[in-house]
Amino acid sequence: MRVLLVEELEFQGHTVKSHFRDIKQGYTGAMRKLANEIKAFRADVCLELHFNSASPKAHGFEFLYYKGSRMGKKLANLLSVWYSAKDESFHPFKSKLPFSKRRGTGTLARGRFSRGSTYLRITPCPAIIVETHFGSNIKDHNNAIVTQRQQAKAIARALTEYERLYL
Repeated sequence: MRVLLVEELEFQGHTVKSHFRDIKQGYTGAMRKLANEIKAFRADVCLELHFNSASPKAHGFEFLYYKGSRMGKKLANLLSVWYSAKDESFHPFKSKLPFSKRRGTGTLARGRFSRGSTYLRITPCPAIIVETHFGSNIKDHNNAIVTQRQQAKAIARALTEYERLYL
């Protein structure tokens, strides 16, 4: 998914830098290092592609933002709209996406001590945790594998719309 998303973003004219978390540092240390790299790059937005897992019946998607980030909320909402749009003229490949069900509202605010909050809180630009499916659900996971390109297009189009509206 990462490679396809980078391709889609670059195709739409965005400059992209991909990072990997250093698991040897622990979560907080890795997030601090990542935040410094993002600051040095002067990123406008940042996405973390996250592998979501829960019970085998869990399904859907979420875009998580830090509760104090007004622009993060705007970005999460755009991602949710593009990812779940039902209007074929607005989102021509919607029928090919695996999920139209939002888990919760589709966007969730995270407080200081919630999962993923360090990344969302210390990143120096609007930051989103992107959870496109549940890997613990075989149907969700298999659908996600075969629709990666469509998911990448939806996410890239949301970022392009965010740039047009807010940057």
